[in-house]
Amino acid sequence: MNKTKYRFTLIYLLAIFIFNPWAVTAFADDFHDAPYDFLFGNHIDTHQETKIKIKWGHPIRLKGFFYIIFTGEIDSVSGLPIARHPRGASQNEACGDDENNDDKFHRDLKDDNDDEFHRDLKDDGDDGFHRDLKDDGKDIECIVGWTMKGKPGEAKFLYHSGVNGNDHPVWMVNRVDIPQPGSFTHFHWIGRDSTDPRAPTEVPEECDVEMAGQLDNNAENVICPGWFLQIKAVEKFAFQHGNEVVPVRPGIDNATHLNLVTNYAEVLGITPTRP
Repeated sequence: MNKTKYRFTLIYLLAIFIFNPWAVTAFADDFHDAPYDFLFGNHIDTHQETKIKIKWGHPIRLKGFFYIIFTGEIDSVSGLPIARHPRGASQNEACGDDENNDDKFHRDLKDDNDDEFHRDLKDDGDDGFHRDLKDDGKDIECIVGWTMKGKPGEAKFLYHSGVNGNDHPVWMVNRVDIPQPGSFTHFHWIGRDSTDPRAPTEVPEECDVEMAGQLDNNAENVICPGWFLQIKAVEKFAFQHGNEVVPVRPGIDNATHLNLVTNYAEVLGITPTRP
């Protein structure tokens, strides 16, 4: 990346933190600490923090945060800084405090009702904003791209790889099973290591995988338990996933993680049954 592009990216990010307090409060510190300690039991846990409500032994809802890291690149179409999900410790992208970062950010998350999150941030570092745009091989500070709400459900796996490359796995659902009201346009499965109370007994072996690619040629036509997710962007950026870069604006986001279908043509190996 040339110096001009790097300088522009840094200036843009500084502007975000100066003018939008949501962005300032969006650093990941003490990743997966209680109460935001729910685990799906697969790769999504590298970039999510949520808390679960359980009633009479049954999951009721999730609430929390979806994280991103900036790549240091600018989307040539929208002019927005490009961001993607962190990939976890195996890729030297574990959310947390970078050992070489002088700034320490601490957050107090208060959930006053079902729809609003209020947060207080104290920066006890010398700089107002300081972070490397490049990964230095240690833990990284992840930024909240979206707030997230979830409702429990199940869906039938169809496929993962397609004309758009390796993208979000696509799931078959009944329209009446999509939670309403809301914009629950993303489904994500749970594994047997999930802290979801359904995990020990209700997760088929085919669904108990770490990565979406492991569902291919394995879980087709299998109904997996998981969560319908509604995500709400808290900042503007260009989200990179699969072979797409999608501009994101603050507010409900039905585009970047959409992976539900309610009808499909007959495909060899896929039966017409629904969840």
